[in-house]
Amino acid sequence: MRTCRKCGVGYETAYCMPCRRAGDKAAATKYRSAHPENFRASVARSRARHRDKRNSRAAKWRLENPEHVAEILNRWLAKNPNIRRVYEQNRNARKTKNGGELSHGLIGKLYKLQRGKCPCCGNPLGENYHLDHVMPLVLGGEHEDRNMQLLRQQCNNQKHAKHPVDFMQSRGFLL
Repeated sequence: MRTCRKCGVGYETAYCMPCRRAGDKAAATKYRSAHPENFRASVARSRARHRDKRNSRAAKWRLENPEHVAEILNRWLAKNPNIRRVYEQNRNARKTKNGGELSHGLIGKLYKLQRGKCPCCGNPLGENYHLDHVMPLVLGGEHEDRNMQLLRQQCNNQKHAKHPVDFMQSRGFLL
């Protein structure tokens, strides 16, 4: 058995494995920072070459760890409520065969356009706002970005499927 001069660990192979790994890791890090395009291309080729193997391994892991998968999904959904809202709207549109699809950045755009306020009452939207069709689908509205608005939950519950002009007139606005 030999003793490594660098770390003092005994080894039986031709070289000390911990020092070899550390050296390889340092060299790889240096190469990666010096040649980022080559490294990205190499990773992309490897992923493409082993795509089926990676997908089957991931599917097997998901089947064996349903609790962990649910936990990961719930954490992601908690961090991305706007994406979830748009996804649910698109899913409902597919189920009811209304057609159209909302873009993923829609809620951020609407929030900015509306300056964080509800167009019905003028109060701040807060955290529990709804994505609403200006012209309800049952009255012939389209499931598209241009027919969407953000409303406070209370305003959306009161509006329900009413025509927007009738709803605003019932609230005392002259349109």
